[in-house]
Amino acid sequence: MRLILQNIKELVQVDTKNRLWVAGKSMADVQTIKNAFLIVQDERIEDFGPMEKLHKLENESDDVIVEIGCTGKMVFPSYCDSHTHLVFAATREHFFFRLDASFLALLSV
Repeated sequence: MRLILQNIKELVQVDTKNRLWVAGKSMADVQTIKNAFLIVQDERIEDFGPMEKLHKLENESDDVIVEIGCTGKMVFPSYCDSHTHLVFAATREHFFFRLDASFLALLSV
């Protein structure tokens, strides 16, 4: 199946070359394309770019095509590393004793 997202307000994180390591100030360098398209073929990104380029590609495939209009929408098809870091690595038992609630009560909030 071929999925075509078109008229995307802004397609975010569209690096054309691999970046193996991103840290520090380089994390603020996020490439975007305004008024864009994104083509997904069998769950893999096949192509993306400005809408002007899409019209040249539309008739290249005989696959089942699903088109989704994304006018006014931003699309983030990028990898998101959602890991976290410990901010305070010591135990915190003493903190909970100062509260008027049990640990389980805090979790339910």
